[in-house]
Amino acid sequence: MNTSNEENAVRLVWFRNDLRCHGHTPLTQALAGGGPVRAVHVLCPDQWEVHDVAPLRRWYVLESLIELGEALAAKGVDLHVLDGGDFGGAVDALEAFVAEHGITEIFCNREYPLNEMNRDRAVARRLEGQGVRLHGFDDGMLVPPRTLSTGKGTPYTVFTAYKKRWDAWIEEWDPGAVPAPAWPGGEGRFHGRDRVEALRDGLGLDSALTRPWRPGESAAYKQLYDFVEHQLGDYKAYRDFPAEPATSILSTALSAGTLAPMDAYLAARRAMADAAVREGAVTWIGELAWRDFYRQIMHRFPELAKGAPFRPETRLLEWNDNDEHFQAWCEGRTGYPLVDAAMRQLVTTGWMHNRLRMLTAMFLTKHLFIDWRKGERFFMRHLIDGDFASNNGGWQWSASTGTDAAPYFRVFSPLRQSQRFDPHGRFIARYLPELAELDDKTIHEPGKQPLLCPEYPAPIVAHQGVKQRVEKAFRQARDAWDQQREGDQ
Repeated sequence: MNTSNEENAVRLVWFRNDLRCHGHTPLTQALAGGGPVRAVHVLCPDQWEVHDVAPLRRWYVLESLIELGEALAAKGVDLHVLDGGDFGGAVDALEAFVAEHGITEIFCNREYPLNEMNRDRAVARRLEGQGVRLHGFDDGMLVPPRTLSTGKGTPYTVFTAYKKRWDAWIEEWDPGAVPAPAWPGGEGRFHGRDRVEALRDGLGLDSALTRPWRPGESAAYKQLYDFVEHQLGDYKAYRDFPAEPATSILSTALSAGTLAPMDAYLAARRAMADAAVREGAVTWIGELAWRDFYRQIMHRFPELAKGAPFRPETRLLEWNDNDEHFQAWCEGRTGYPLVDAAMRQLVTTGWMHNRLRMLTAMFLTKHLFIDWRKGERFFMRHLIDGDFASNNGGWQWSASTGTDAAPYFRVFSPLRQSQRFDPHGRFIARYLPELAELDDKTIHEPGKQPLLCPEYPAPIVAHQGVKQRVEKAFRQARDAWDQQREGDQ
């Protein structure tokens, strides 16, 4: 930046789901240009309602925003928190702020769901007339969403092929950490902290729900380094066992952006120098690739954000509309211990182990044959790490309606999953105390010994026959779709 106009430009960093100072390209780029830099975050609680954002996730975001405001102020950057209401109001609030403060450029990280992309397009159009440029970056992913395409120029829709290309791209480009910002020094101000605190306090969450969680960037990076040092080497061997402390639980930090995905990746790559850690690190990096995969799918197939299934023929599936079964699933009363323990973990902690997310989703959509969108929404209303792209992708995978979907004839057996991944019933006992005194065999099938646990319900559906019913329903939907297409020709 050499001209005097550029040197006098007032740059604005727009924070969204990237509530951190490190690994933040928009912040680094804005501060590298010289001249004054301000930061802004626009609160959109009404949009949270529309998007079914869990109260616990809102709390995590607001607490992290408070830490961010304090950290920026300590480095000499003002953070302004604005009231937007919803995304439409956010456009108006930004327009007014830009005019008031003489902003010439806005720096931000891109977001990929449809509503977020429409919001950003509206901001760009609104401010273009004022000569304000909007610079977008992709720190929310390791590989930006339009970087990788098949040989035909189409998006990857199968993870194994995507992952192979993803690995090759990273190996070729060898991306590094984002340079640290050139902080201006001095003392900045945190404008609007009272708004954040009022919104947080208005959530009225029980401290028992929030106490286990540590919001903010400092906690996220400490959690990353602790995981890499103590658990990463065993990740592949133990990650599917919910009673074991074997997963990073960094999905919350990644989804709210208190941790940069690139920093997570680089920490795992460095750890691979130890041969004993390499296998676990490779497996964990694969989970970061899954995260990128679902984001590029969400970006390149925006109709998914409107509730559409990826596989069009599955629009014709005739889902069951059994509210009693759905409520039993929500409340952990299905009569299948591992399913019920998982659902109670979600409701009481705001988080669920990844294997159990697959199990509970497949149980709802295969055993109960209830529309996956009902489960997707329930998860979003409770998950502290609720991320639209990952949640949607996972649900559609389990329901066999999505990209790279599990074949529709694949149906997890709750009993086998329980016996294999919680063999001693430790996880079950933690969340189903009424079963805690049962032996290692009975705890997986309490219905065979009902006198030992009379308060626990019998299975609401039988596992036997589920696969055949699912196959029939999918075949009927596929045949109806083929007939429909023939009729349109």
